[in-house]
Amino acid sequence: DELASVSRRRPGGWRHQPERIQAPGSGRWKEWKVKDDRSHPCRRGIFPRTCGVLADLAAWVDVQWAEFSVLEPGAHIRPHTGPTNDRLSLHVCLSTPPRVRIRLGDADAVEYRNGSVLFFDDSFEHEVWHGGDHDRVVLLVQFTHVGLLAPADVASGSAGGRQTEL
Repeated sequence: DELASVSRRRPGGWRHQPERIQAPGSGRWKEWKVKDDRSHPCRRGIFPRTCGVLADLAAWVDVQWAEFSVLEPGAHIRPHTGPTNDRLSLHVCLSTPPRVRIRLGDADAVEYRNGSVLFFDDSFEHEVWHGGDHDRVVLLVQFTHVGLLAPADVASGSAGGRQTEL
């Protein structure tokens, strides 16, 4: 897989998540930025397949940034909210053991499953627990809340029903 190959070739590319919402003494949370923000292009030279998927997604939504997010066993990301409600989060679960759960808002926590996709407004409180035995890996994509785009912007997507395989 693309991320595993890049990690072997460039192990220094990982960055520990800086938000300070991780419970002390728990497993680490690290990230590898694929696309920093709207003003920086996707790192196609490092992640060509992932950048291709993001380009397809960008035909439908305004991708703000994307990263691979890895949560190590024992990690607990404390309750927190995103800084604004102008964006939505997409978690594509690439690899997870059982017992990795996320709570969104007042709902009961649900387990991540390999191949699952979580789509949510991260301005609502959320929290993650990792009770599994190996890393949870997700492709995390933040994009402009589609409810804030003009109807013409939403309708102008050129994907025309094209499917993208993740």
